[in-house]
Amino acid sequence: MKNVVQRIYILASCALMLAGLCLTATVCSAAQEEEIEDTVPCIADGSGRNASSIIFTEGETALFCRFISEECRDQPYICRVAAAAVVLNRMESAGFPDTVEKVIFSAGEFISVENYTIGVHISKEDMDLSMQAIRQAAAGEDPTGGALRFSREGEAKINGSFRAGDMVFGW
Repeated sequence: MKNVVQRIYILASCALMLAGLCLTATVCSAAQEEEIEDTVPCIADGSGRNASSIIFTEGETALFCRFISEECRDQPYICRVAAAAVVLNRMESAGFPDTVEKVIFSAGEFISVENYTIGVHISKEDMDLSMQAIRQAAAGEDPTGGALRFSREGEAKINGSFRAGDMVFGW
Protein backbone atom coordinates (compact mmCIF):
# COMPACT_ATOMS: atom_id res chain seq x y z
CA MET A 1 0.00 0.00 0.00
CA LYS A 2 2.85 2.37 0.87
CA ASN A 3 4.37 1.90 -2.63
CA VAL A 4 1.04 2.67 -4.30
CA VAL A 5 0.64 5.88 -2.29
CA GLN A 6 4.22 6.90 -3.07
CA ARG A 7 3.66 6.28 -6.80
CA ILE A 8 0.45 8.30 -6.80
CA TYR A 9 2.21 11.12 -4.96
CA ILE A 10 5.13 11.07 -7.41
CA LEU A 11 2.83 11.03 -10.45
CA ALA A 12 0.75 13.90 -9.06
CA SER A 13 3.90 15.88 -8.30
CA CYS A 14 5.26 15.26 -11.79
CA ALA A 15 1.96 16.43 -13.29
CA LEU A 16 2.15 19.62 -11.22
CA MET A 17 5.78 20.19 -12.26
CA LEU A 18 4.92 19.71 -15.93
CA ALA A 19 2.02 22.14 -15.57
CA GLY A 20 4.50 24.57 -14.04
CA LEU A 21 6.67 24.20 -17.11
CA CYS A 22 3.88 25.63 -19.22
CA LEU A 23 3.83 28.67 -16.96
CA THR A 24 7.61 29.13 -17.02
CA ALA A 25 8.16 28.42 -20.71
CA THR A 26 7.74 32.13 -21.38
CA VAL A 27 10.27 32.93 -18.65
CA CYS A 28 12.75 30.57 -20.26
CA SER A 29 12.04 31.95 -23.73
CA ALA A 30 12.57 35.49 -22.49
CA ALA A 31 15.79 34.49 -20.74
CA GLN A 32 17.23 32.99 -23.89
CA GLU A 33 17.31 35.47 -26.69
CA GLU A 34 19.56 33.07 -28.56
CA GLU A 35 17.78 29.74 -28.36
CA ILE A 36 19.59 26.44 -28.44
CA GLU A 37 19.79 25.40 -32.07
CA ASP A 38 17.02 23.01 -33.08
CA THR A 39 19.65 20.36 -33.55
CA VAL A 40 22.71 20.24 -31.33
CA PRO A 41 25.50 17.68 -31.17
CA CYS A 42 25.45 14.94 -28.53
CA ILE A 43 27.98 12.97 -26.56
CA ALA A 44 28.87 9.53 -27.91
CA ASP A 45 31.22 8.03 -25.36
CA GLY A 46 32.37 10.85 -23.13
CA SER A 47 35.31 11.64 -25.37
CA GLY A 48 33.55 14.50 -27.11
CA ARG A 49 30.65 15.25 -29.43
CA ASN A 50 29.85 13.18 -32.47
CA ALA A 51 27.78 13.62 -35.60
CA SER A 52 24.54 12.44 -34.02
CA SER A 53 22.08 15.07 -32.87
CA ILE A 54 19.17 15.68 -30.56
CA ILE A 55 16.30 18.09 -30.72
CA PHE A 56 15.26 20.15 -27.71
CA THR A 57 11.61 21.11 -27.68
CA GLU A 58 10.59 24.32 -25.94
CA GLY A 59 9.29 22.28 -23.01
CA GLU A 60 12.52 20.29 -22.75
CA THR A 61 14.55 23.48 -22.83
CA ALA A 62 12.46 25.00 -20.02
CA LEU A 63 12.70 21.78 -17.97
CA PHE A 64 16.46 21.52 -18.58
CA CYS A 65 16.94 25.16 -17.44
CA ARG A 66 14.89 24.65 -14.28
CA PHE A 67 16.65 21.38 -13.47
CA ILE A 68 20.18 22.78 -13.88
CA SER A 69 19.24 25.91 -11.91
CA GLU A 70 17.90 23.90 -8.98
CA GLU A 71 20.54 21.17 -8.86
CA CYS A 72 23.43 23.63 -9.09
CA ARG A 73 22.07 26.45 -6.95
CA ASP A 74 24.86 28.25 -5.05
CA GLN A 75 27.57 26.30 -6.87
CA PRO A 76 30.34 27.53 -9.19
CA TYR A 77 29.28 27.98 -12.81
CA ILE A 78 31.35 24.96 -13.92
CA CYS A 79 28.92 22.75 -11.95
CA ARG A 80 26.11 23.86 -14.28
CA VAL A 81 28.13 22.90 -17.35
CA ALA A 82 29.08 19.59 -15.75
CA ALA A 83 25.47 18.79 -14.74
CA ALA A 84 24.23 19.61 -18.25
CA ALA A 85 26.94 17.34 -19.68
CA VAL A 86 25.81 14.51 -17.37
CA VAL A 87 22.24 14.78 -18.71
CA LEU A 88 23.54 14.70 -22.29
CA ASN A 89 25.89 11.81 -21.46
CA ARG A 90 22.96 9.85 -20.06
CA MET A 91 20.87 10.53 -23.15
CA GLU A 92 23.60 8.95 -25.28
CA SER A 93 24.31 6.05 -22.92
CA ALA A 94 22.52 2.75 -23.58
CA GLY A 95 21.72 2.29 -19.88
CA PHE A 96 19.64 5.49 -19.55
CA PRO A 97 16.59 7.11 -21.18
CA ASP A 98 17.12 9.11 -24.35
CA THR A 99 15.20 12.32 -23.67
CA VAL A 100 15.82 15.24 -21.32
CA GLU A 101 12.50 14.68 -19.55
CA LYS A 102 13.02 10.95 -19.02
CA VAL A 103 16.58 11.43 -17.76
CA ILE A 104 15.57 14.13 -15.29
CA PHE A 105 12.49 12.30 -13.99
CA SER A 106 14.21 8.91 -13.61
CA ALA A 107 13.10 7.64 -10.22
CA GLY A 108 15.54 8.18 -7.37
CA GLU A 109 18.23 9.86 -9.46
CA PHE A 110 18.17 13.58 -8.64
CA ILE A 111 17.54 15.37 -5.37
CA SER A 112 15.47 18.24 -6.85
CA VAL A 113 13.04 15.72 -8.34
CA GLU A 114 12.93 13.60 -5.19
CA ASN A 115 12.27 16.72 -3.05
CA TYR A 116 9.81 18.22 -5.57
CA THR A 117 11.81 21.45 -5.69
CA ILE A 118 12.82 21.44 -9.35
CA GLY A 119 12.84 25.04 -10.45
CA VAL A 120 10.72 26.29 -7.55
CA HIS A 121 12.94 29.31 -6.88
CA ILE A 122 14.10 30.37 -10.30
CA SER A 123 15.35 33.78 -11.32
CA LYS A 124 16.23 35.31 -14.66
CA GLU A 125 19.90 35.12 -13.68
CA ASP A 126 19.53 31.40 -12.95
CA MET A 127 17.84 30.88 -16.32
CA ASP A 128 20.55 32.82 -18.15
CA LEU A 129 23.37 30.90 -16.46
CA SER A 130 21.66 27.57 -17.04
CA MET A 131 21.04 28.31 -20.73
CA GLN A 132 24.67 29.31 -21.18
CA ALA A 133 25.83 26.10 -19.45
CA ILE A 134 23.50 23.94 -21.56
CA ARG A 135 24.82 25.59 -24.73
CA GLN A 136 28.41 24.91 -23.65
CA ALA A 137 27.68 21.26 -22.86
CA ALA A 138 25.77 20.82 -26.11
CA ALA A 139 28.72 22.33 -27.99
CA GLY A 140 31.06 19.72 -26.57
CA GLU A 141 32.33 20.95 -23.23
CA ASP A 142 32.33 18.18 -20.63
CA PRO A 143 34.54 18.89 -17.63
CA THR A 144 33.53 15.52 -16.14
CA GLY A 145 35.12 13.41 -18.88
CA GLY A 146 31.88 11.52 -19.58
CA ALA A 147 30.35 11.20 -16.10
CA LEU A 148 26.86 9.71 -15.78
CA ARG A 149 26.03 10.75 -12.21
CA PHE A 150 26.37 13.69 -9.86
CA SER A 151 25.38 14.71 -6.37
CA ARG A 152 26.31 17.01 -3.56
CA GLU A 153 29.13 15.73 -1.38
CA GLY A 154 27.77 13.19 1.08
CA GLU A 155 24.31 12.84 -0.54
CA ALA A 156 25.08 9.78 -2.65
CA LYS A 157 28.00 7.45 -3.04
CA ILE A 158 29.55 8.24 -6.40
CA ASN A 159 32.92 7.12 -7.68
CA GLY A 160 33.90 10.69 -8.48
CA SER A 161 36.30 11.77 -11.16
CA PHE A 162 35.47 15.49 -11.08
CA ARG A 163 34.69 17.75 -8.15
CA ALA A 164 33.63 21.38 -8.11
CA GLY A 165 32.05 23.38 -5.32
CA ASP A 166 30.49 20.78 -3.07
CA MET A 167 29.43 18.56 -5.97
CA VAL A 168 30.96 15.35 -7.23
CA PHE A 169 30.56 13.95 -10.76
CA GLY A 170 31.39 10.40 -11.75
CA TRP A 171 30.02 6.90 -12.18
